Amino acid sequence: YSPEHGHPGDCIGTVVEGAVDVLECGKELRRVGAGSAVLHARDTVLQYRNSSDAPVRIVNLLVVEKGKPRALPPPEAAK
Repeated sequence: YSPEHGHPGDCIGTVVEGAVDVLECGKELRRVGAGSAVLHARDTVLQYRNSSDAPVRIVNLLVVEKGKPRALPPPEAAK
């Protein structure tokens, strides 16, 4: 799984292999399989969890201002 995190820009991705549960703050869990796209708006707190014993590969494109980090801890963790 990934730690809870956010991005200072938009995140667009594709699940290349396997299936992953996507947990977004305030939304119901979504299961996303190979060939499906994921989209997260900037500052969305999210977490990915592998939903099987098989490997998962996700390719993400992040649209972030130059000089900004690619990922951020969730706001409550940053305090």
